[in-house]
Amino acid sequence: MLMIVAAALLAACVALVVAAQEPARATFPGQNGDIAFVGGDADGAYQIFTVSPSGANLRQLTFDKTLKESPAWSPDGRRIAFVRWGPRGRDIYAMNADGSGEVAITSDKRDDYDPAWSPDSKRLVFSRDVGKQPYSNRDLFTVRRDGTHPVRLTRTDEIEEGPAWSPDGIKIAFSRCTSGGGVAGIYAMKADGSEAPSAVVSAGCSQTLALGEVDWSPDGQWLAYEQATSHGSTIWKVRADGTQQTFLTSGAVGSPEPDAHSPAWSPDGTKIAFSSGSSLYTMDTDGNNVQSIVEGIGWEPSWRPVVP
Repeated sequence: MLMIVAAALLAACVALVVAAQEPARATFPGQNGDIAFVGGDADGAYQIFTVSPSGANLRQLTFDKTLKESPAWSPDGRRIAFVRWGPRGRDIYAMNADGSGEVAITSDKRDDYDPAWSPDSKRLVFSRDVGKQPYSNRDLFTVRRDGTHPVRLTRTDEIEEGPAWSPDGIKIAFSRCTSGGGVAGIYAMKADGSEAPSAVVSAGCSQTLALGEVDWSPDGQWLAYEQATSHGSTIWKVRADGTQQTFLTSGAVGSPEPDAHSPAWSPDGTKIAFSSGSSLYTMDTDGNNVQSIVEGIGWEPSWRPVVP
């Protein structure tokens, strides 16, 4: 009997060790839920909508006439953060999945951009313009979901934007570009800002080339990002260690604009949503099998994870 109990305890310990060695899944991964996006309402005002990946169940969540941008689902699938333009500029808000319970998270006199959630849905990272007008200089900050305890992560003279928290909570990836042209890249840094960022992808930064929005795959192995040139915007992916940089798409076939913007990985890791020609599409993670979701009113998609 003692040998049986000992064997059971040993098996339990081994199971715990194996579980601890697996990537911290947090709550980013899950089943594929609705896609939140920015679209124009009947009066032309930019609002937050949701739609199923099949294009069904289109629903408008916001209705006031202020401009909205950059919706981001929380990893637990319960909240949507977004940017609202107010009298003082851009601030970050959050609301429930059905559009209720809206609250302000930031209320700074400076413009805030690009909110993204931490894996436990308790904090957000965002980009704030700290430059002296008319010059832009964006640094990265984090804040608790109730708007308290802001922490500044970067202090540079460069434009840092499009941040995304890794699924294991350890890193934040973002785009960096020198404001006067020069060097651009996708960077990754420790989420607490304790170490200098390291480049994942580097490129020239000028009027003809810039690297933009970034999104982690749910297993934390890949980054999808937007690359803009004088010939249009394209979507690429690269491993988190900077290897296997891969071109995916320059837009949807038949779209009035060949550009592709705002890649958003699906929670199950099999698809990437993007916008092209003011419409929403999905594609396989190798760039094939492009499918239309919403025509003519869709930008900046964010995919809802459905978790137990």
